[in-house]
Amino acid sequence: MPGDWVSGEVDNGYTSTVQVGEIAGYVVAADDWITGTIDAGWLGQEVEVQCDPWVPDLQGVSGHRDVVYPDGADIYTCAWDPGEWDVLPGQEIRVSYREPDGDRVMTAFHEPAAYLQVSKGSHGEPGEGGNLAFEVQYRNQGDAEAENVVITDTLVSGMTYLGDTSDISPSEDGNTVVWELGTVVPGDWIGFEVYVAVTAGASETITNVVEIATSSPDQGGEGDKRDEWSTLVGENQTSLTVGKNAWTGDPAPGGEFVWAVNVCNQSNTGSSEVTLTDTLPLSTTLVNVWAQHAGWQEEYRDEERLVWSRPTMPSWWCSEVYLRLRVDEDAWPGMGISNTAVISASNDVNGEDNETENWVWVSKPYVDLWVNKNWSRGQLVPGGELHYNVQYGNGGNLPVTGTIQITDWLPVSTTFQAAPGFEPAEVGEGYVVWELEGLENGTGGGFEVVLEVDPGAYPGTVLTNSVEISAGVDEGNLENNWAEAVEELYPAGANLRVFKWGQWNEDRSRIHYQV
Repeated sequence: MPGDWVSGEVDNGYTSTVQVGEIAGYVVAADDWITGTIDAGWLGQEVEVQCDPWVPDLQGVSGHRDVVYPDGADIYTCAWDPGEWDVLPGQEIRVSYREPDGDRVMTAFHEPAAYLQVSKGSHGEPGEGGNLAFEVQYRNQGDAEAENVVITDTLVSGMTYLGDTSDISPSEDGNTVVWELGTVVPGDWIGFEVYVAVTAGASETITNVVEIATSSPDQGGEGDKRDEWSTLVGENQTSLTVGKNAWTGDPAPGGEFVWAVNVCNQSNTGSSEVTLTDTLPLSTTLVNVWAQHAGWQEEYRDEERLVWSRPTMPSWWCSEVYLRLRVDEDAWPGMGISNTAVISASNDVNGEDNETENWVWVSKPYVDLWVNKNWSRGQLVPGGELHYNVQYGNGGNLPVTGTIQITDWLPVSTTFQAAPGFEPAEVGEGYVVWELEGLENGTGGGFEVVLEVDPGAYPGTVLTNSVEISAGVDEGNLENNWAEAVEELYPAGANLRVFKWGQWNEDRSRIHYQV
């Protein structure tokens, strides 16, 4: 940085120390020149300024020189004739000044320009008679806006366009689809899905090409502006399954709860269009419906039935649709409510797992906040860094409104460092407090807590990290409002650890162990 000192040594014995001056530069690409100042007043005499193209394919272009006094006010200028170099936005010009003893300080400048990139990949593998989902992603990684941006997708062979999840209605011309995006500002990747029908047969090749263009000056090469995808079509193996679970298994009369419908494709190839039909339960009213992923859309709804569809379920992929329901006020505790969901697709080869039913049982209203804490990773030594996981939720059948506090009581000899993505409301001596504004029944979350161990702590010290959740509401069960994780501090050095736990599969016919 300007003002810093840099010392260097070369293996032939040469050594030098340089104080870095500030170089300013302003490029006007239309006029093919750069101007600026040098601020290194401690040199006390004029310096030579050198300007060179810093572009790989312009090595033969000559540089230009100027002489300025390095007081931050005397202006240097380097200009190229049109026949020498037509400077384009985004092209780097290296500017350097030489000190009296021969050392050189340099940096580079360019006129801001857009820099577009586009990429495309498939979700899963294509199968004969099925559909396929592509993910198109684009971004402007430059430092200027890109205007009149257009993405062109050419389905070269074996596919026809069905639709997409962008907010723009594309134009179609044969096997070419065009999205006019307008202005794209510099920023992160933006993506949307494109759905196609696979018209090629098994073992045939399908090919897709996506391109991006702008009317603005644009950096980068052909590889940034074009992406090609190609693969073989497989034999159809689509195998759909459906499951259902309630976030609250014991809803209250007049209360709301969510049923999640989980649709999966347990095969190597993408499905054709999937239809989900949900028979709405008695003694409830449908409040709203939403989906975990883009692409789902509602086809039909009445008081008894809800129909949603998706162009395809990619291979080895699952997606959920959520139904929020309100229980009738006159429902009674102990009353059972069932819900049935059915899925279908024209190329599904296995129809045995296409229907599911789930029950909930009405219960008296109650609130039940819970919290849990466990050791995650770190160094259990003096001066080490400790990582804990905190999970929390509302296991009752009523939402909690108002402010919920989660308080972490820190172990002795530790200090709070961070909770990435979850800023605390208060950090005190030996404790940290986070606040949530309300929590729906059946929902929860989690975050990580990072602590630092005092370098002077003694090995053998017991580290008890406790966490508490509270909201100032009546709860019948307070035992799960408190949790703690206990670890021991070890001497510095190696400390191998091993853990093992098991989990049954859904029908309890097999147990999976994690080590």
